[in-house]
Amino acid sequence: MIDRKIDIYICVRKIDIDISRVVDDPKAPKIAIRAIIVILVTMALLAIYSNVQKWRRDNLETIIVTPVATPSPSPAAP
Repeated sequence: MIDRKIDIYICVRKIDIDISRVVDDPKAPKIAIRAIIVILVTMALLAIYSNVQKWRRDNLETIIVTPVATPSPSPAAP
């Protein structure tokens, strides 16, 4: 069996750290991967929806600006 202890010296005092219960498997949990996939799919759908709404708004909205006629000054009454 492999000795899974690390000796660390701090301020001239020896500290034993037992790393036998440390998991060497670096895989991410499946629930975390599923959550990331759900977040990415949601963001992609939101981006598609916003682009469709932008395209629809550009096709529907038309703004017409008509200048208001300025009233001519009336002569002052004496």
